[in-house]
Amino acid sequence: MNYNIYNFWNKAKNCLSDSDKIKFFDENKEAFLLDEDTGEEFDDALCEFCEDNNLSKDQVIKNNDWIEEFKLFAFTYCIIHGEAYKDIKKPKFKR
Repeated sequence: MNYNIYNFWNKAKNCLSDSDKIKFFDENKEAFLLDEDTGEEFDDALCEFCEDNNLSKDQVIKNNDWIEEFKLFAFTYCIIHGEAYKDIKKPKFKR
């Protein structure tokens, strides 16, 4: 397993508040792109988020940054439930 996965997981597991998760997203974008198909899971998260919230992809990016609601969604989708992290024993997260 990729060393980066463990490194990112050790940081992510300490993210308890929404602001922690948003900060993790901002500082560790690579952590969301470690799935086997390199970024496909992130793209799937974006599509699902847009569909669930009736938004276009352009509406999810404002001022060249992702909206906070998507950052939180991506954290859950790609990190907590993500394929790249599936083999790591995961502690419970505050949701």
